[in-house]
Amino acid sequence: MSIDSVEVHKQKLEKVLGSSSELFTTDDFDIACETALNELGWAYPILGFRESYWVMERTKRHALDLLRTGSAHKFKYKQINLNHRFEHYHKLIESLDRMFLESLDSDPALNGLSAEELFGDYLGNNIQHDSLGRDISHLLYPSDD
Repeated sequence: MSIDSVEVHKQKLEKVLGSSSELFTTDDFDIACETALNELGWAYPILGFRESYWVMERTKRHALDLLRTGSAHKFKYKQINLNHRFEHYHKLIESLDRMFLESLDSDPALNGLSAEELFGDYLGNNIQHDSLGRDISHLLYPSDD
């Protein structure tokens, strides 16, 4: 299963997504394909079976991220919860990322890639909220003023 060009890549993505592919535009497919290649640091042609597999998994992940981003407008402000669709996309993406991170150490096709290079370090903002959504950071982390 080689991927010779962006057109082949998009055709394979459409098959992988099945009927969900109707939710995407051509530009969405372009973005997902390009993002996956950039993330992995690879270019066409993708020749190996394992390499093709991982390109498609990461492309699917980035396509789902586009749907998740589009579903973010479904946020319910007064109820402080997210729409089920958004949550399902989020869980799918977390699962795909977890599988990818676990495979970085064991899959020879991903040799040379590291989680630090791909995802960087996460620095939180230390903003904390109470059960009503109010910022209580100043109570937990008093400033030296």
